[in-house]
Amino acid sequence: MENLVDRCNMGSELKTTSIPDFFTSIGLPMYISAVIGQNYKYLEQLFKLTSQEIREITGAPHKHAKRIFHALSWVKKKMTAQNGNDESGLIDRVWRFSF
Repeated sequence: MENLVDRCNMGSELKTTSIPDFFTSIGLPMYISAVIGQNYKYLEQLFKLTSQEIREITGAPHKHAKRIFHALSWVKKKMTAQNGNDESGLIDRVWRFSF
């Protein structure tokens, strides 16, 4: 079984099957428990959040909140472009954010 560092280093593969997969794929798994602890169960629930709300929920510094916000925006845009296709398993390639 691969360790967490290896999974985070695979950051170019953005996964959207779950909140833990999403946060791990963008290299910020340390915020999973904070998000789930606020009763968010589905990634789609996070789409409406602002960068400031993400900071408040996660306690993340500005750069991390911005990274999360931009990744969520990108996923939302990709899912919208799918025009009703099954988005539950959307996997795509993105550049690693380095803010």
